[in-house]
Amino acid sequence: MISNTELFKDWLALKLDHTLAARSCGFTAWAGGFMNTWNSNFVKSGYQAHSKGFITNVDGRVELQHPMVAGVLRANQTDETITSEALRTAKEYYLANRNSIPFPYSQPTFGYVVKWLSELGKTTELDGLLKYADEQGNWTHMDPFSGNAAIGYAGLNVPDGQKKMWERPWTGDNIAKIPWVDGLDFSSGVDCLRGTWDEASQALIITSLEWSGESARVQFTAKTLPGGGEMKVSAIFEAHEEVDFVIVEAEA
Repeated sequence: MISNTELFKDWLALKLDHTLAARSCGFTAWAGGFMNTWNSNFVKSGYQAHSKGFITNVDGRVELQHPMVAGVLRANQTDETITSEALRTAKEYYLANRNSIPFPYSQPTFGYVVKWLSELGKTTELDGLLKYADEQGNWTHMDPFSGNAAIGYAGLNVPDGQKKMWERPWTGDNIAKIPWVDGLDFSSGVDCLRGTWDEASQALIITSLEWSGESARVQFTAKTLPGGGEMKVSAIFEAHEEVDFVIVEAEA
């Protein structure tokens, strides 16, 4: 059912004692993204075998390949390097044989894969696929899971993000002690690119970007600062301006 050298089975019919072979890397990616929380070594050790042929990086262009293209690449490539010639041949095979596919391919694989890559910290592949989605993809259909949730999630997640939440979950006591910002959101005309509390410097650090192409005036309050106080902040953004805020309490 599960192997770190082959794709995970798509289905297990327990009473029939039957498994359905994987039709793509979709379920493997979905499972790996979550399984990393508790079986990280297994998931990461299987990444190269699982992604081979599906995620390609040829001449600096990262793509997620159709399962038929990936099948040709996985069958014919004996090493991890996929050449432009091999990729061209695999795509030609797909174009010549795609009408033979008996069942429409509808799994939200793109979303599963970018979620998986974000959890495993595969920055090159993740950034390449997100760029492909934004700038290069010739989309004729985008499934709701990928378009409405997974692509955004993958851009926000950090390496081992699920794993960190599993191993060190926040409690009410944790949250009550963490400095936070009130009054700064997307409706303010700015996007929040970063928000973090730096324990070493005792500083609340925020990076925001004006997103609409017009100037924006923001006002927000930093709360639950270590001294027990809060600080009001106001700023004016020019069009597309990115601003860093570093909030530190004054010495008593």
